[in-house]
Amino acid sequence: MIIVKLLPDQVSKLWDSVRYAIMSSIAPIIDPTPENMQTILCQLLKGDMQCWCVYSEGKEIYGYWTTSISVDINTQYRTMILYSLFAYKQWSKEIWDQAYDALDKFAVANDCKRIAAYSSNPTAISVAGRYGFSKDYTYLVKDVGGKNESL
Repeated sequence: MIIVKLLPDQVSKLWDSVRYAIMSSIAPIIDPTPENMQTILCQLLKGDMQCWCVYSEGKEIYGYWTTSISVDINTQYRTMILYSLFAYKQWSKEIWDQAYDALDKFAVANDCKRIAAYSSNPTAISVAGRYGFSKDYTYLVKDVGGKNESL
């Protein structure tokens, strides 16, 4: 299996499948509107976000994940955010190991102290636990401007 961080021209060429992967796996940190997806594409092309591809020797794509580096405005603490992860095919333990290794090395090379991810997928959560990710927090989300019906 081969794992690469895509270059901007590769992201452009593969954008239809990358966009599908992001829209299928993004946490509710954004709405996947056409405008937001265009902004994500721009961030990927500028290098402010990264897109990773997992594929076989025969060039069959197994999936994508996207990352970005978050810098806390108060402390400047750097965290690698696993923004989305989508698998077209089931990943073996070997693929997960390679993916985690690539993610970890990239985070270290970019002076990140932590890797964080959002997920509601039980398989992804279980796999993350095997790599030492804490599952102690719950991500809470609510759209603003609505009435609180429970009060």
